[in-house]
Amino acid sequence: MVTIGQTIREARAKKALTVQQLDELSGVPASTIRRIEGDNNDPAFSAVSALCKALGLSLDALAGNQQDGAAPPVVTPETIVAYRMHVNTLRHQLRVTTIILICLIAFLLGILIVDLLIPSAGWIRRMAEGIQTAVRGWC
Repeated sequence: MVTIGQTIREARAKKALTVQQLDELSGVPASTIRRIEGDNNDPAFSAVSALCKALGLSLDALAGNQQDGAAPPVVTPETIVAYRMHVNTLRHQLRVTTIILICLIAFLLGILIVDLLIPSAGWIRRMAEGIQTAVRGWC
């Protein structure tokens, strides 16, 4: 498994930068860069982020989630809008499903109450049992 330090060291070598030059580009002290490249510490996110920006690495590439040469995923306003529309659609579907279930429960409770109050309404009980059977089949 490739470590963060190895990935940063390889990217720095590809750009033919010294540790001191990377220090100047990123603002991360050279001693910190050496420790990160040597995997001698748990680096702060701000340091790793600054190094990635200076080396032109994405955080996905650093984590090993991106193939060499592959373009990093781009978040555009259009993708955000599409994501929000998808989430809103799911919320709407959940609301509709909830309303349907509430109506079905109210209907079944109404049938039960009528059946209890009117003993001759056995047909209502049979209809309710049929609905219950159908509902069990759906679930």
